[in-house]
Amino acid sequence: MSIHTTPDERLFQAIGQVDDVLLERLEAQMQAPSRSMNTKSTSWYRKRWGGIAAGLVATTAACILIFNSIGEQLPSMYTASGTVIDSYTSATLPPSSSVSPSVASPQNGIVTLDNDLNKALNEHAGQQVTYFVAIDLYSNGSPLAVNRTEARDEVERLQQADYKVGYAQSWTYQGDMQKVYQTYIAGYFTAEQLQQFTTNPDYGYSLHFVFNGDGSPVSPNSGIFTQPDDPALQQPVK
Repeated sequence: MSIHTTPDERLFQAIGQVDDVLLERLEAQMQAPSRSMNTKSTSWYRKRWGGIAAGLVATTAACILIFNSIGEQLPSMYTASGTVIDSYTSATLPPSSSVSPSVASPQNGIVTLDNDLNKALNEHAGQQVTYFVAIDLYSNGSPLAVNRTEARDEVERLQQADYKVGYAQSWTYQGDMQKVYQTYIAGYFTAEQLQQFTTNPDYGYSLHFVFNGDGSPVSPNSGIFTQPDDPALQQPVK
């Protein structure tokens, strides 16, 4: 039976072998008649070489952690494959009649799913689908702006919890029917992730579908950007 080891494990094993080889050679030299040393000198050299080897191990471990962290950087944008649910339409209302919902203000540590999202979850129960929803953050019952440092930190926490969360863009009408674009926090979730959402006790969460000013749902095909200052968010959605 073959035993497979990771590159990190093989590197540490190699370092350990170097450590042993250095000490064995040093001990052999100290035992040679022409290079005799007293016990005090032997102890000093062993400690010195042992310290060097230990330092080499620590340095290599630090390098491994650094390179691993670089390799695990987030992508600039999330996308979803398969069937993605971005809205819920009842049998009596066409899609154009849908509007962005007015949501309650959840208290800290509480997550709420709006009625349309709950209905969609029931309709697609047991199916392999993904839900594209907005995440409104609240602090002590008050909305938390997307550009606030606290909101950015919370998005990063959710990303580290393996949620596909970031920033998306929608538009609405303002003034003389002028389109205004706005950035909001969004995510791709499975039904299980929505129902077992990991909260931060410092914030409340309202999860819901998002619609543009003409009543059309925001397309999940446009993707979610992992950073709020991504240049693509400065361009109008198509």
